[in-house]
Amino acid sequence: MYLELIEALRGCVAVHADETGWRIGALSAWLWVFTQQQITVYTIADNRSHEVVLDILGREFKGILVADCFLAYDHRTLADWLKQKCLGHLLKDLNFSFR
Repeated sequence: MYLELIEALRGCVAVHADETGWRIGALSAWLWVFTQQQITVYTIADNRSHEVVLDILGREFKGILVADCFLAYDHRTLADWLKQKCLGHLLKDLNFSFR
């Protein structure tokens, strides 16, 4: 079922992604989420690399990747992908700029 969800996500028009710190005992890891209206896939990885994005969405993803401004989402391997930055993060950055 998990692989079927990943395959369905790869065909979506837009996918939102985010990652957050996660602990596995004493080890550091990251919980990644990839979601859209009807599908959500979680994965836990030992890194915050663009490779996690490729593992889940595949190298041929043709939808729009919606994410914050974390560097992994802007890696050169993803340079040809359509992307939308999270509006909340952009507004926060603008607010900080005007202080």
